[in-house]
Amino acid sequence: EKRDQRYPRNVVNNQKYNFFTFLPGVLFNQFKYFFNLYFLFLACSQFVPEMRLGALYTYWVPLGFVLTVTIIREAVEEIRCYMRDKEVNSQIYSKLTARGQEIGSSFLSNQRVPADMIFLRTSEKNGSCFLRTDQLDGETDWKLRLPVSCTQRLPTASDLLQIRSYVYAEEPNIDIHNFVGTFTREDSDPPVNESLSIENTLWASTVIASGTVVGVVLYTGQELRSVMNTSNPRSKVKEIISSFINYLFIKQIDMATLFAYR
Repeated sequence: EKRDQRYPRNVVNNQKYNFFTFLPGVLFNQFKYFFNLYFLFLACSQFVPEMRLGALYTYWVPLGFVLTVTIIREAVEEIRCYMRDKEVNSQIYSKLTARGQEIGSSFLSNQRVPADMIFLRTSEKNGSCFLRTDQLDGETDWKLRLPVSCTQRLPTASDLLQIRSYVYAEEPNIDIHNFVGTFTREDSDPPVNESLSIENTLWASTVIASGTVVGVVLYTGQELRSVMNTSNPRSKVKEIISSFINYLFIKQIDMATLFAYR
């Protein structure tokens, strides 16, 4: 089935906030944890004379210091993300075009692959290339990739513009180790159908380790394998502290209730 909907924009954006959501977002992410909310409640309770246990600054200065350090840290990280994203999004790649219609992109050795692609052709004499995938899966060994055989046999890369072909592929998913699809060339007699596997793919965030390759874009933007595999790691330290504060809060309620009825 041919894909009718438009591809998402192929823009890398690792920032968590924008100019308007930065401060509200940082504060929300801090106070969504119970232990921060607990200390905010204690600090606010000191405005009530009957509940005051000491000077206001003994509650608000430590809380304000923690929030200030957090905001500065998040701002520095956001600026770093912005600079990294700008560098990646500004990379220039050569394209094979015909009448303004984009067909594919060619990459030189040591260039980052900008989108999930099907490998069509390589300049290597052995008809294959290697990828560095450490930024995608953390593995340091190079991965062998093979081009579609019927496009690799074409005399030159520009001949790709003369053929009429389609790629039938699975829906975007998070599996970076498997792929199922079919490459169909309709202008040959008879039509050529080649099965595609993980060996015919060039995933985004990998790096071409040898030769020059030509590929056709398959997935972009939020549909990239690398993007779909991105998740926010859970902090075990925060979970332990939150559990301890929950226990402390319950104990304080128990003690307050006990002494209230004595």
